[in-house]
Amino acid sequence: MKRKIFAFLSFILFPLSLVSCGGVKVDKSKTIVINFYVDYNYAAEGNLYHTCNVYLNAKITDIPDNPTENMFTDFPNFIGWSTYQIINDTADLWNFDKDIVQTTYSSLSLYGIWTE
Repeated sequence: MKRKIFAFLSFILFPLSLVSCGGVKVDKSKTIVINFYVDYNYAAEGNLYHTCNVYLNAKITDIPDNPTENMFTDFPNFIGWSTYQIINDTADLWNFDKDIVQTTYSSLSLYGIWTE
């Protein structure tokens, strides 16, 4: 009975210990291409603003300067980058201090988000 309890607790506590120790390890065997676009419309046209390579589960450190203009004058204020084409909340912006690259694809696109 004690073995079953120990096995059960080990099964539950081991994954929790990984999360508390910083989560997933950086995987240096997998490189992800990060593509920055001024906004989604530039991506649709294939116009890259910046590109860099990042290991899987790592933070993006090669951060481009903020763009100063886009093709829509109605939205002149750049507020950040997002993996979403359109956002409803600034919580959807990429946080370069905390967010890590986690994808099953070989690339990740970040779109500039603009406001009035």
